Amino acid sequence: MQRVRRLGESGLSAKEFAREIGVNAHTLAGWRWRLRREAAEGATVVAAPAPKARFVEVAPATSPAPAGARPSGEPFEVVLLSGARIRVPAMFDSASLRALVAALEVA
Repeated sequence: MQRVRRLGESGLSAKEFAREIGVNAHTLAGWRWRLRREAAEGATVVAAPAPKARFVEVAPATSPAPAGARPSGEPFEVVLLSGARIRVPAMFDSASLRALVAALEVA
């Protein structure tokens, strides 16, 4: 924000000013555009809370597994809404997996 303010005060183009202070001209011009747009709209940047991930039990359609168990087979991967990935071996403890997912939701 200070660099964008200094750019305006300098009377130089974004390219010239960026070269003088050693930053990328496109990045500097982008921030200038963004800050002007936000000022015009009276907007403030507020991060929206991330949606909570939900645990979904997955079982084969042909032979449902008992609750908390998974038949031997291929490992699989769980991708949370945050983008975190958990690689789960074919045989796993469902309580431990639930605890791990809950811990990652908080992080």
